[in-house]
Amino acid sequence: KQGARPQYSWAKQNDSNGMDIDPTGTYVYADETFTYGSKVWRITIAHPEQRVAIATLTLTGTPPIFKGLDDLDVASSGIIYLAANLVGEVIRLDPTTGKSCVIASKMHNTSAVKQGIGGAGTAFPASRLYATGVDRRIVEITPPAGVSP
Repeated sequence: KQGARPQYSWAKQNDSNGMDIDPTGTYVYADETFTYGSKVWRITIAHPEQRVAIATLTLTGTPPIFKGLDDLDVASSGIIYLAANLVGEVIRLDPTTGKSCVIASKMHNTSAVKQGIGGAGTAFPASRLYATGVDRRIVEITPPAGVSP
């Protein structure tokens, strides 16, 4: 609404950078960038005090090494893709199970990841992911046969 004022601390977070809304419009997912927890949070839009950490994506070590989660994208399937800036990765996270895996690595300070928006035969098909980092390159991530974002 024009003239609306920001609602500060709508959802209490210690740290966040990336966020996106799930396909149902029920939740906002937000990640932590500068915490050892490297957590991903599910926040209920209608009740922002209801938030749950669905994953902790820390590297093992003493002290634990945070990944520097940056941007995130919730695909049309509901799967979450995260850009892990400090370790140069793109991570796939299932918000239902909390299971994650690295799907791309050895990138330079990955800062953003997005699912393609078009159908087959378009410049940015929805079956692909696109990531970028501080090196200004855009990387196309193609899934293995039979797997879709």
